[in-house]
Amino acid sequence: FCDGRSSIHFFQDLRDELNNIKTLPKKLDYIFEYEKDYQLLRKLPEPIENMIDFRPPYLFIPKSLLSGFIYSHLRFSSKGVCTRMDEIEKSDEIVTEIINISPSEFQKIRTKIKLNIPGKCTITPFLEVCWFVTLHKWGKFFKPLKFEWLTDVFIPADCRSLLPEDEEVRAMYRYGANVGFVDFTPWISKFNMNDSKENFWPLIAHYHEVISGAIKDKKHLNGLGFNIQSLVQKYVNIDKVMRDRALGKSRGGTLLSNVGMFHQSEETEHKYRIRDLAFGQFQGS
Repeated sequence: FCDGRSSIHFFQDLRDELNNIKTLPKKLDYIFEYEKDYQLLRKLPEPIENMIDFRPPYLFIPKSLLSGFIYSHLRFSSKGVCTRMDEIEKSDEIVTEIINISPSEFQKIRTKIKLNIPGKCTITPFLEVCWFVTLHKWGKFFKPLKFEWLTDVFIPADCRSLLPEDEEVRAMYRYGANVGFVDFTPWISKFNMNDSKENFWPLIAHYHEVISGAIKDKKHLNGLGFNIQSLVQKYVNIDKVMRDRALGKSRGGTLLSNVGMFHQSEETEHKYRIRDLAFGQFQGS
């Protein structure tokens, strides 16, 4: 699957198909025979950039170059071993931990967020602040003598919400890599809560405004929109740029996604229902 939301749609569609079977299917020796069944396949929709304007504003390029230069000199850099995803099993340096939050615990978190932050604050900024405060308190994150003052937060954001309010059109884009991203570089020192615990909730409120403001202003389209511009595609080898900048380089950022928080309605009346969805997401090698 191309993104987490497409994976969710697959399981939802599979559930609906199984629950809507009226008669038992005929016994067949094959699942799908292309020469006979190709007409049942949906046609590929036109590129989503024909439906949504991804073009970034003119100031996006100079701002990106300036912020990229500053960040490259003042960023936190992981001391972990650079390892490809297909080499994880050969290394003892990779740590993967799944933290399970029960429905009751999750509800308590949402209640606390609602009590401390006005408006509709999502769990994403809460997870972000908790993660960085923990890293800071752990003592493995902030090294001021080495000018590691900034870190990077990368949050995937679905673009489908910007499609026209047309059920047929939206159904065409239920699958595919229809994802932009919100990217920002917070000061690491902000997450030092040893002597300023009262700043915890205001910091969450601040990043809620940062993230929601970026989505509202459609900034999550800018990075992808820049890469698909005809001028960039003509003169820039994007694969080479990504290889030179990322592969084998120490990472200093956090990939934060709340796709696992996709709400599942109670479906007790159906034979087939989705009990739980869990997806892994990695930032590359």
